[in-house]
Amino acid sequence: MLFDTHCHTYLSKQKSENDVLQNIKNQKNLFITNVWVDLESSKHSIEIAEKYDFAYASVWIHPCDIWKIHNLDEAIKKLENLAKNERVVAVWECWLDYYRLKKELTNFTNVIPVKTGIYSKEKQVKSTQGTKYLKSNYQKDNLISSNELIDPWSSQGWQLIEQKKKLQKQFFIAQIELARKLDLPVIIHNREAKDDILNILKETDFKNFIMHCFSENLDFANACLDFSPNAMISFSWILTFNSTKEIQETASKIPLKNILIETDSPYLTPTPFRWQENYPSYVQYVFEKLCSLRTESKEEIEKQVWENSLEIFKIKTDN
Repeated sequence: MLFDTHCHTYLSKQKSENDVLQNIKNQKNLFITNVWVDLESSKHSIEIAEKYDFAYASVWIHPCDIWKIHNLDEAIKKLENLAKNERVVAVWECWLDYYRLKKELTNFTNVIPVKTGIYSKEKQVKSTQGTKYLKSNYQKDNLISSNELIDPWSSQGWQLIEQKKKLQKQFFIAQIELARKLDLPVIIHNREAKDDILNILKETDFKNFIMHCFSENLDFANACLDFSPNAMISFSWILTFNSTKEIQETASKIPLKNILIETDSPYLTPTPFRWQENYPSYVQYVFEKLCSLRTESKEEIEKQVWENSLEIFKIKTDN
């Protein structure tokens, strides 16, 4: 039995979601955790999980949308109500992504709010004199009160980026506390933010986590496991690439009891299907690559990684 611990069945473009789910059902040896992008789609995730016994759900609000939220406490409460469903097995996605923030400095169509708060709308602007953004001042009535162009390469531009980092951290911690309350793991997305992520986990003393789509090195994996010996490191398509030696080294050397596998489908297609759409069934190729890197038998690896998945998600099954 294999468990794709992170996929997005509803985002498939080349197949309908029903077709993707039916293929998993026909396979008979695959479980999935379906990951969604906002409150509404999280509800759909639960509906899918209630319909198919091989599917489980996670709930979350996309961190790129958090500055549009009218009331953060209210949003967390809605997440909590959804997460109480027995088919929900994780809070996803606890997210620090500094790579995307840096991209915003050179993206002509993104908008950087100047303060944490609520934005009823965001306006976009393109300047012929270089990349600039429209600053929207927060008002209590959820209205944009004034506008001015900001040069992102200036100190003020970088201050706006720091504001977004601060808001990401606040929401990260809010989701950790929700997961702690509900005794659920958090699935962590990390891009160029590993030190801040580990610091927050230590400061909050939260140890029930999965490092999704692991893309760091053995030192960072060991630091995570030194802090939380029962945490999980989840390997995706990246493991199958010949160029990812540090990730492969990590997969070969950390304890097998700390390993999960995933597809992140329909994205991140593994070798040999690169540049095509990804599907949960392709987790088999991640598994096979993992086996080639480990000294244990294929049967032992399959059994242990399956048990890891059930344990972190607190799933009881007869399989």
